[in-house]
Amino acid sequence: MASSEQHICTICNDDGVSNLAVSWCTECEVFLCGDCEKPHSKSRLSRNHKTMSAEDYQKLPTFIQEISSKCRDHKKKFELYCSYHVCPCCVQCVTDKHKKCQEMKTLSGVLQQVKSSASVQLLEKI
Repeated sequence: MASSEQHICTICNDDGVSNLAVSWCTECEVFLCGDCEKPHSKSRLSRNHKTMSAEDYQKLPTFIQEISSKCRDHKKKFELYCSYHVCPCCVQCVTDKHKKCQEMKTLSGVLQQVKSSASVQLLEKI
């Protein structure tokens, strides 16, 4: 299990303020305090983002918390999936490392298949 540390709002922290986070945006991968959560939920760019409470985020196993939707090498969002190398790729990865790979799929399509699989449904029941 993850530690019980309290997290600081990422947006406030960037401004040098240490407000405690109340939620985690799974898409932006940032912690939000109550003051920042409201505009985040109303913005056209982020109003459809999924969030979870900071308390629930802390309960996640560490390996889950470390999963990122962005490429470590290029800091760009993963959009594709290489079936040959069995890994997510950003657009730059395709250019740099996967030029000859024939089995590129959209990551959203792959994730949709995974989410609808019997294994995931069984895990959700458990």
